[in-house]
Amino acid sequence: MDLTTVDPKTNKRITSVAGSRTNLKIVLNASVFRILPSLDSDEFVANGVEFLVDGQKHAVLTTLGGEVILSAGTINSPKILELSGIGDRTILIGLGIETKVDLPAVGTNVQLQYAPYAPEERTISSDQVRARSANGEGLFTLGIVGVMMAPLSAITDRAAEIEVNIPEPDDVPGNAELYAEQVALMQEGAANAEFLSIPGFYSFPSASSYVGHKVRFVVCYVETPILERNCCTEVKPGPSAQTDEDLALWLNKHATTLHHACGSCSMLPMDKGGVVDPELRVYGTKGLRILDLSVIPLIPSAHTQSVVCALAEQS
Repeated sequence: MDLTTVDPKTNKRITSVAGSRTNLKIVLNASVFRILPSLDSDEFVANGVEFLVDGQKHAVLTTLGGEVILSAGTINSPKILELSGIGDRTILIGLGIETKVDLPAVGTNVQLQYAPYAPEERTISSDQVRARSANGEGLFTLGIVGVMMAPLSAITDRAAEIEVNIPEPDDVPGNAELYAEQVALMQEGAANAEFLSIPGFYSFPSASSYVGHKVRFVVCYVETPILERNCCTEVKPGPSAQTDEDLALWLNKHATTLHHACGSCSMLPMDKGGVVDPELRVYGTKGLRILDLSVIPLIPSAHTQSVVCALAEQS
């Protein structure tokens, strides 16, 4: 599955935005400050947005019957809702923001993919890099070139032992349902281990023992004949990391989260921690929808870019 959005020949980003569209205007270097409600209604009816450009406030209003679509991402979409008075009342009061819609789940349920990186060392001169890159060739022109998803049982024969020790969820509304869904998918053998092939790096998500077996798998994977020609020497976790304890110690020091956050404005029932309904409408408002990764309530076993593209296409 190739998710590259950069043309390997021109090194330019591939985009679907058509320059001739008359109904699309892009304002650069603009930061949305808040969503403006209509002054003619007791309800929160989105009527436009207020934004900043070069420190100056500007506003744009919707046409009659129009809508505001919020697509600021998992981190900024809940921030803009809260600045607009939509969120947990106790948080808004503490920030000195008037509560327009008390929606406690805004900004909660944030989920991230967890990944260590296992680099392999290889030597290549800067002249070789420049010469090959100029022709659109070589490893450094490819970016993320492949994604493979696999169930844990395909990585280690200890899958059942690891999966049975997954901790129980806490009592936050909606967590029990999300947990049950994850366990059901795991028992069905659904793919839940992600491998990204990046020049010089191999990454994949989850928790200590679970990921440790994936690290061990990838170290063996890059020693196969077809990859040995490009990956010469194992750098991390290193030949000395052989036991589960060695791998867990290395993971605790080097594993990190990826830029794939989701869930902060989840599409769930309101009493289960939801912020938007199945039509992406923000609960307690009119004329306001959210369209970005923040509405996905459960971190997908996939590169999140493909999920966002599918969501946008269906919306």
